[in-house]
Amino acid sequence: MDYTNVGHYGVFVPYKVELKQNEIANGSKRGRQSYIFTPDAIDLLKSNKGSYFVIHETVISPDELSGKVDRAKIMSQRSTYYAAAKYASNTIDGLEFTVRGNNDSDTGKHIVKLIARIND
Repeated sequence: MDYTNVGHYGVFVPYKVELKQNEIANGSKRGRQSYIFTPDAIDLLKSNKGSYFVIHETVISPDELSGKVDRAKIMSQRSTYYAAAKYASNTIDGLEFTVRGNNDSDTGKHIVKLIARIND
């Protein structure tokens, strides 16, 4: 690899490449499908403006050896929910959301929830 296009401090400098037509991914024009903000979930929010709903939740079980829930898994799921809601808010007017989590003291599991509403 030729590293002449990388600056002195490692700053990447864009450079031109040649690609054949069969090397280019031609995606559909439909856009990305969300497994979180499904059409049913969006309809529920739109028909109940102002009311909060748990749109999606994930239960994270504790590790069998340590008995603790992996903090990285919790943060990853929170990030996934936040990114999905932020993306959806670009196309759904009035969408408000929050990501919440709580521990189930009986089972030791952690539950991450995406809560959303469409504001009046």
